[in-house]
Amino acid sequence: MTSLLDIAPIETSVPIERGGKTYALNITGVSALGISVLLRDFPDLRKVITGLGDQVNAESLVAQAPEIIANIIAAGTGHPGEADHIAAAHMLAAGDQFAVIEKIIEVTFPRGLGPFAERLSALTGGLDLHSVADAVSGKAADTKSRAPSRKLPQAATA
Repeated sequence: MTSLLDIAPIETSVPIERGGKTYALNITGVSALGISVLLRDFPDLRKVITGLGDQVNAESLVAQAPEIIANIIAAGTGHPGEADHIAAAHMLAAGDQFAVIEKIIEVTFPRGLGPFAERLSALTGGLDLHSVADAVSGKAADTKSRAPSRKLPQAATA
C-alpha cells in the first residue's frame, strides 16, 4: 500500500543552460500554501482562474505578468513567497521561464487547469480568499491594499 510519504512531493526537473553547463532545476509543483499565496497576492490572477476574467483589466494583468511569473516559479520550486527565490526567477531568461512554468503547470495540475479552477470556484463560493490565504500563510490580514508589495530587482548600473 502506498502512503503519502511515498509520493509527496512529486518532483521533476527542467534543464537550464548557463555558461556552457546544464543545470536541472527541481520542480515540485505548487502546493496549497503556494496557491493561497498566489491568490492572495494577485487578485486578478484569482479572478482569471475562477472564471471572472471579464472583471480584470487586461492592461493591469499584462503589467503584473513578470511578477506573477516569478512568483509562480518560486512557488513551483517549493519556495512560495520567498523573496530571494522570486528575485532569482526574475533573472531567468524568458524562454527558460516559460519552460519552467510549463513543467510547473504539468506537475501541479495533472488533470489540467480547468478542472482545478472549477473545483476552486465550487469550494470557495462566497469565501474570502484573502482571509484564507492570510490564515494559511500565517500573515496578518492587510485591509489597506491587496496589491503585491514586492518590487522587481533593479538592474545594476555601471
